[in-house]
This record gives sequence, structure tokens and C-alpha cells, in this order.
Amino acid sequence: MSFQQTSFALPDFRVKVNTELHQIVENGSVNKLTQSPAVSTSERDALPAVAGNIVFNTSISKFQGFDGSSWVNLN
Repeated sequence: MSFQQTSFALPDFRVKVNTELHQIVENGSVNKLTQSPAVSTSERDALPAVAGNIVFNTSISKFQGFDGSSWVNLN
């Protein structure tokens, strides 16, 4: 199985985004997973923030979402 990937450049680093769901077969059933980008706080702040964005912030080990005006912890 192959996945289509799209790359785009951001200041000082490059992000690859998987445009399809990962499929993992476990005990005969298929589970569909998505993977949020894992970024530091400074990398997150360099992203073009859009309401609904979700990242895993590696600086604080928390999932965060952008609510349209600021990043908020989701867990």
C-alpha cells in the first residue's frame, strides 16, 4: 500500500503531510488513524494558524488546537 504525500516549505523547516489515512491491520480488522504534526512551540508558532488546526506540541507534550485566536491545550 502506498500513500500520497504533499510537501510544503515553512520558514526554517519542511513539513510532509500525509493526505490519506494510515491503515493498520490488527487482529484481522482495519483501524484508520491520522497523525497530527509533532512540533515544538517555536515550530508551531511559525505555522500559518487556521481555526481547527491540531498539533502535538513536543515542548510541553500536549495536543493543542487553534481556536481562531490562540493555541489551547486539548488534554
